[in-house]
Amino acid sequence: MPWLILLAAIGSQTSAIINATMSRSDMLVTHHVPRWMTFLILLTPAIAILLLTDINQAVAMASRVFAAYFVLQAVIAGLLARRAQNWGAVLGFTAIALAMGIVAVFGLPT
Repeated sequence: MPWLILLAAIGSQTSAIINATMSRSDMLVTHHVPRWMTFLILLTPAIAILLLTDINQAVAMASRVFAAYFVLQAVIAGLLARRAQNWGAVLGFTAIALAMGIVAVFGLPT
């Protein structure tokens, strides 16, 4: 089972990097920059970061960044729920914001 989960995660991340690279390369293509050059521009720093960093720390940092983003989303949702006077939703979004804030501040690499 662990190998199956590992393969699924690798497949998911591979698909994400291919799609992200394709969409980002479209933004860089001009009459001065050919498409093949955009892949070098995008992937060279990404590969260097992968080779030069500790993967556990990179994953922990990414998790903290996502948690901070979710704090912002929960705060916005809570403010909108407050405006609609939906106090149960306000309480739920506040709890989510607090939990994600704790993850963003205290999230540690494994």
